[in-house]
Amino acid sequence: MNYIIRLWLTTILIAPFFIFCTLIITDNSVWLDTGTILYVLPLMIFTGAIVSIPIIALFYLVKRILQKYTESTRIIKLLLSFYSVIAIYIMFLIVDHSFVFSLDNNLAWPVIYSITMLASIYYFRLKPANPSNPSLT
Repeated sequence: MNYIIRLWLTTILIAPFFIFCTLIITDNSVWLDTGTILYVLPLMIFTGAIVSIPIIALFYLVKRILQKYTESTRIIKLLLSFYSVIAIYIMFLIVDHSFVFSLDNNLAWPVIYSITMLASIYYFRLKPANPSNPSLT
């Protein structure tokens, strides 16, 4: 469970920061206002945390099922990567289809969340389900 919490916290804390940086670089000077970051960034983090709870719960179940059938953490991480990218895009599609089907700045949001989640999946160590027979990480 510690692995899942690390992934979740890393994604919901780091991705909004990168999105905000992207908005500053690509958008107008409204995002450069220091007051905006104080209000918008915590709102982005809070919203991301709430919306991602079902995805992370399903992620936990998928991880548990995969650990029953394979001992290779490489395979588990690869399959979790596929799941996470698909789940992130579905979440953004449900919230607002312009995040997925628009070529504006909105398209960067699911891309940044996916990259952050993938980096977290491969950065953090996944402990094998059976500690007596650890596989390579």
